[in-house]
Amino acid sequence: GTDRWDLPRRIPGGRRRRIKRDVDLPSAPPEPPNSGYVMYVSQMTTKLRNDNPNRHHNQINAVRKISQMWNAMPQKERVHYKQLAKDATR
Repeated sequence: GTDRWDLPRRIPGGRRRRIKRDVDLPSAPPEPPNSGYVMYVSQMTTKLRNDNPNRHHNQINAVRKISQMWNAMPQKERVHYKQLAKDATR
């Protein structure tokens, strides 16, 4: 059964430990800098969650919708997010 004593018990909702690159794996290559698109997705994901607090958030559908918005966005508006990404790397 599922309640066997010899199997590790999984805690529901528990998070896995993230690797800390500097401490645990010093030979790992540095993470690449964020792009303007990544900055846009993170801001819009937060906005979608705050605008719809009672709705279940599906990350796949949210990113799909956000990427369609990004593709429809003119280049002039994308410059703002690309500048945010450039400033974040400094």
